[in-house]
Amino acid sequence: MKRHLSYIKSLHKLYTTSNLEFELKDRISDSNMFYEIVSIDSSIGYLTIILKVIEWK
Repeated sequence: MKRHLSYIKSLHKLYTTSNLEFELKDRISDSNMFYEIVSIDSSIGYLTIILKVIEWK
């Protein structure tokens, strides 16, 4: 079965005008959460990054 982003329940959006150098599947973290980048869009004048919460093991 092909999975679509709508099936993922724990997504977060990050909007920024900063020049960030990320690629799909990159993993990032803040102080206590870990995320995987699942989408990057810069078509509307700023960067929109969709993040999926992951468990770091």
